Amino acid sequence: MTCPHCAAFHAESMPKLKSEFIDKNQVRLVFRPFPLDRLALRASLMAECAPGDGYFVLLDKLFATQKDWIQAANPLDALRALGKEAGIEESKIDGCMTDEKAMDRIAANYKDAVDVHGVNSTPSFIINGTKYAGALPFDDLTSGSSSVNGLNTIIRELLPK
Repeated sequence: MTCPHCAAFHAESMPKLKSEFIDKNQVRLVFRPFPLDRLALRASLMAECAPGDGYFVLLDKLFATQKDWIQAANPLDALRALGKEAGIEESKIDGCMTDEKAMDRIAANYKDAVDVHGVNSTPSFIINGTKYAGALPFDDLTSGSSSVNGLNTIIRELLPK
């Protein structure tokens, strides 16, 4: 949640991934937090408390305003304000951000990502068991003699023909 590369991916590639593949039920996205610091953990925990379908709406807001709340004089107060704006009852926000059971689950997922998939940076993507690290572009990138397959190419190559 505090990774600028994740925020860039979320702003630039995620909308295309959603419209091209997720909305057409061709792929399923499973988002698992991989907090690299305590503030990212708190933001991840708070997002889980968003009511209804608010989890992804709050993720969108957290990534879109990431610089603002990270650099705020009091980042936790800035997070609380975003949580309240997302419909989380003010009296529950601090409990959400310190929920030990949820912390244990995130820690277990973190350990699994490291041990099973070799994740050591964010963002990282596991696609059909293969790890792709970095803020992958949606479209292929070519620079000089090197090129990087974007998510569009990676996914299309894996879809049934």
